[in-house]
Amino acid sequence: MPRPVPGAVIVVTRAEGTEVARVTTAADGRFSLNLPPGDYLLVPQPVSGMMGTAPSVPFTVGPTGQPSSSPMPLQVEYDTGIR
Repeated sequence: MPRPVPGAVIVVTRAEGTEVARVTTAADGRFSLNLPPGDYLLVPQPVSGMMGTAPSVPFTVGPTGQPSSSPMPLQVEYDTGIR
């Protein structure tokens, strides 16, 4: 069963690998960023107490003119190691 992972560091890079943002998840496991249009890769960092690292997630922020109040949900899943 999924559960929030507070304190996870999430790095966002441009498609070519340049880091553009870094954020830490809140107590409820959520985070938010404002990014200009473009192609990105969300790169979860290792979290103490979790098995391995969550996989990276490619995503695209749409063209200028889209409402900035429209968040793009991205799901990141870490393996807790609990079986």
